[in-house]
Amino acid sequence: MQQLHKLLMQDPDKADHALSKPKAQTAVTGKDADSLSFTLSSSQSPVRVDAQAGPLDYRWNSVSLGSHTISLASYEGVFKATRQNAIEKHILLMPLSGTALVKDARGERISSPEKATIMECDAASGLSICGVRQHLAVVLDNNAIRHTLEKQFERPLTAELSFVPEWDIASGTGFVLRNSIQSIYAELCRRPELLDSEISRQGLSATLASMVGLLVPHNFSDLLAEKPASAEPKQVRRALDFMQAHLDRPISVEDIAAASGVGVRALQQAFKDFKSTTPMACLQDMRMAAVRRELLEARPGESVSSISARWGFTHAGRFAIEYRRRFGQSPSDTLRR
Repeated sequence: MQQLHKLLMQDPDKADHALSKPKAQTAVTGKDADSLSFTLSSSQSPVRVDAQAGPLDYRWNSVSLGSHTISLASYEGVFKATRQNAIEKHILLMPLSGTALVKDARGERISSPEKATIMECDAASGLSICGVRQHLAVVLDNNAIRHTLEKQFERPLTAELSFVPEWDIASGTGFVLRNSIQSIYAELCRRPELLDSEISRQGLSATLASMVGLLVPHNFSDLLAEKPASAEPKQVRRALDFMQAHLDRPISVEDIAAASGVGVRALQQAFKDFKSTTPMACLQDMRMAAVRRELLEARPGESVSSISARWGFTHAGRFAIEYRRRFGQSPSDTLRR
């Protein structure tokens, strides 16, 4: 990811090549307020950009996971961007360089590389930039995050979800979240075939929603400390049968829990108690075996990358390491057999 950031700053033309454009990815450059307004706007919520002094230059690269979108934005100039209509989304800003003034219904705050900022997308929310600025912006669907938390807590949320406006990303859980989002974005740019796989796309979307719900402080965070009940072995068996029957489909831990007849946290506790693993790790093991079968039966021209992406393996390096650990050879060696 650091190489990608350096490339964007030092050689924009090469960066455009590095950020290849799969179906759910866009790369936009511009030098005027009108085009930036168009880039930042959606049909539900237009954004107005006012250039306030001197030239404006921006580069904006985005990958969509359906419910959520991750963008790498680089700006140079003095301008103000203001949202015209409220939408049910939050924008998580992970600054990489420079500062910005962020405004929403909760007030104004400075966004700098030491802290993440989460912005409510209310009417008149927005940001002001003066100089050079680069950040990762994650547009989060409120309903998806809320749904994930309700499945985790096994109860409906009784109030509006409210995130802490800013928190440290130099250490602790903030550091983990920043690195995870950077890794997801970089891998999607490097392997655009992941966006063609429904398993990969929905899996990453669910992972992002879960990470935000668990790692970003909010008004329901205390509920995460409550110890869940555990399910019984028969419910673990139901979960395993469901996973096997839906191995080639994009299923979430919430889907698995529903099929087993228990809540998410109860199922996770049961897998820890009876299998010494997690439901999603078990699902990955099953899919790893499916990848091996496909590699052994691959048609001419098929690649390890395309096959592993089809089964939801979104990080090529980790996949190769885990594959060798499990089967005693690299995936490319299996493909050549």
